[in-house]
Amino acid sequence: MPKDKTFLTVLLSLVFTQGIFEMLGVFSLTITRLIIETIILLFFIKIVFRKDRIIFPSFLLYMGFVCICLASGLANDKTFLEILMFFRRYGFLYLFLVAVINSRLGYKDKNKIEKLIIIFFILQVPVTIIKYISLGVTEQVVIGTINPTLGSLPAIYPMAVISVSFSFFLYKKLSVFQLASIIAASIFFGFAGAKRATVPYAIVGLLLTTFIFLLKEKYVLHFLKFIPILAFVGCAVLYFGLRLTPDLNPQNKVWGKFDVNHAIEYYDRYSNRSIGGAEGSGRINAIGASFRLLVADKIQLFFGKGAGDLIMSSFSRFEKDPGENFKYNLGYGIRTGFLQVLLQVGILGSLFLFSIYYRILVKQFESYFRSKDKKQSAHILAAIGLTTTFIIDTFSYSDIAIASLAFYIPFAILIGFNYRYIICSENLG
Repeated sequence: MPKDKTFLTVLLSLVFTQGIFEMLGVFSLTITRLIIETIILLFFIKIVFRKDRIIFPSFLLYMGFVCICLASGLANDKTFLEILMFFRRYGFLYLFLVAVINSRLGYKDKNKIEKLIIIFFILQVPVTIIKYISLGVTEQVVIGTINPTLGSLPAIYPMAVISVSFSFFLYKKLSVFQLASIIAASIFFGFAGAKRATVPYAIVGLLLTTFIFLLKEKYVLHFLKFIPILAFVGCAVLYFGLRLTPDLNPQNKVWGKFDVNHAIEYYDRYSNRSIGGAEGSGRINAIGASFRLLVADKIQLFFGKGAGDLIMSSFSRFEKDPGENFKYNLGYGIRTGFLQVLLQVGILGSLFLFSIYYRILVKQFESYFRSKDKKQSAHILAAIGLTTTFIIDTFSYSDIAIASLAFYIPFAILIGFNYRYIICSENLG
């Protein structure tokens, strides 16, 4: 079989060019995803059949999640293919993270893979500029080279990139100019994708990263030093974000009037839309509505409506009319990863799955607060930023982080490297 480095290089190349393949008519996104998933499966099988001891974080929790998926599907009369499609979307990709953790890469190859991810991220900028010039501000046409239809990606990528870059800036691994350039490019990526959430999520990423850094370093002087920088960057993101995003200014146009009150009122209306309207519930209302739907049947409260109940595929009995989120008249609000998992496998399935990522985050924090090396601390803080982006998106915005190849593959590689080369090394030491 190919070397581990080859597997990762091929996967990254496919993930970051799948949008181009789709637009040129070479492969559909479905075919590209099947190719990528086949490579992931081969990579995982290669790792399992090695004679080395396998590091499988939260193995029992993962097996518990698998068992709940089966029990939930069978209890709700779902077919095996429907159960498999749910697992494929929300459970399968974790096997790739396990494979990365157990990969055999020297530090030289590891650094090359990380640089490749950076190159692919940088490549999104000129593609986004070309998109803006030729198509203007639009949500679901040309999301960089990654995907022509993945509308939520422009909101989540900026938060992840800004959190990572700000982590290295705090440890003086990036200059002010480099940081400003990265933030500007990230915000433009979100703006060209017509995503209102880019602004608040970018600010959240900045605040969380700074707070965690100050919590560890306990530097009052650092706190005083970074307040002006943080305030300036935050205000700049807010100002340009509101003026460049039509929905967030009163004139509803690019470069409209800066009006914070209008933006707050818009977000409030958007997140609290009433159930049963043209677009269904907002994300906030959908939480209570989802629990009320499950509470009506105590078994479904714990095991959900059945694994695969909301998954669209040719194998599913669920017809997409008018959309997958409208099956229970809940609408757009249930598109978060948390509610998608909760409705399909209930409280038990959700606890098993999300506890896995919570434990990874806890290990990252433990490693970060033990670390004495500045370079190592910067890498761990960046990993924490990625994981918190993953969790925030999953619980408050979409299921892009947990279910899409475009986010999960680079996320798993960077988190897996951090786990392998820092956390595992500490435990062995």
